[in-house]
Amino acid sequence: MTNNKPVTIYLIRHGEANAAWDEDPDPGLSEKGKLQSEELKKN
Repeated sequence: MTNNKPVTIYLIRHGEANAAWDEDPDPGLSEKGKLQSEELKKN
């Protein structure tokens, strides 16, 4: 049995980083970045 239903894939880039990439390889999100990610969840 095959499933021919279309699949939706969302490609989402990260929110604003807490630091520049040359300062920290894994900086986490700034407060603005956290708000941006919360807004994405609403859509």
